[in-house]
Amino acid sequence: MLIDEVMSNSEEFRELWSTPALGSRLGGHKRLRHPLVGEIGLDNDVLKLPDHDVRIVTYTAEPGSSDEQKLEYVRIAAARTTLPLTSG
Repeated sequence: MLIDEVMSNSEEFRELWSTPALGSRLGGHKRLRHPLVGEIGLDNDVLKLPDHDVRIVTYTAEPGSSDEQKLEYVRIAAARTTLPLTSG
């Protein structure tokens, strides 16, 4: 996971990540059913900013797993999908 990698390589990042100014972090593991790849298990991390209704959610798969391959397949399929732009 990206956060783990950065934390293992940067003392400054570890200190910043643990400060309350970044807000609370929540997370867990979810099993989802995706129409292209079927069941997929993903870890999720949620960063909630204090005093704001803002959340950043990331989903990652275990490196080297079939779930990682499925997630990559979904990413590629989404990149190939062209959505029409609309104006307000």
